[in-house]
Amino acid sequence: MHFKSKEYFWSDPKYYNLCKEIVSINGEMLVNVNMTKYTEKQKKDICECAVNNNEWAIRFVNDKISNYYDLCKIAVGKHWHTISKISQAFITDEIFEIAVNKYEPNKHRTIFLLREIPLGYVEQTINRCLLFVKKNGLALKFVKDCFKSFDVCYSAVKNNGLSLEFVPSID
Repeated sequence: MHFKSKEYFWSDPKYYNLCKEIVSINGEMLVNVNMTKYTEKQKKDICECAVNNNEWAIRFVNDKISNYYDLCKIAVGKHWHTISKISQAFITDEIFEIAVNKYEPNKHRTIFLLREIPLGYVEQTINRCLLFVKKNGLALKFVKDCFKSFDVCYSAVKNNGLSLEFVPSID
């Protein structure tokens, strides 16, 4: 095969099957694919192959693609930290819960996940905080005071009595 240029190869729809095969072997090759000439179905297929191969390929998926949300669930289901690589508008409670439930090498390390997600990329909500503390009560340390409801504090202490230290006092 002789190509005019590598850009031509990655953007020409007649090489769709080859592009799809390449990203299914190495998902990060998606960065090279120029999808402007592909149909919506071809774009979806190529992106799905890439993310199924390598969850970090989600970084290169345009959030305008119709199956972006499903691809986000796949990526986060494979590795919790890919939540930091998806568009914030797509971080729903469902995706958030997948991330929290996915990460569980041991309870001490879980607290680092719980520190990273609420303080960094994802907005805290009462439901998300409840998920945190049910996973590891010590995560209460990283819950904003405005979300430290009775239910959140009770669940944290029930999970780990040492989290009592982070329960606000009633004046």
